[in-house]
Amino acid sequence: MASKASQQCAAVDDTFGPWAGPHCRGGFDFTLLFQETLLSILPLSLLLLAAPFRIYFLWGKKIKVHKSPLLLAKLVSFLCCLVNNSSLTVTDIVGPSCCL
Repeated sequence: MASKASQQCAAVDDTFGPWAGPHCRGGFDFTLLFQETLLSILPLSLLLLAAPFRIYFLWGKKIKVHKSPLLLAKLVSFLCCLVNNSSLTVTDIVGPSCCL
């Protein structure tokens, strides 16, 4: 059974206020909604909005960096990070109840 403090923290985490209160996690923490919105969803959405313009701008430019043997490893790691961040953003927006 959950303690009273953890139940209070769960109730506060659904609010947008930046401070979770003095009884939640030692009094020094953001609410989950605030944290997910400002530190995760907002930066990723801005990046996704800016990416097509940047790709269009760079499409016809001269290549300044030549291919290296590590190109494949860099592309695979970038794609893994992209998939991970995208799935976390979708989970934050939709909510964890859909994935349980």
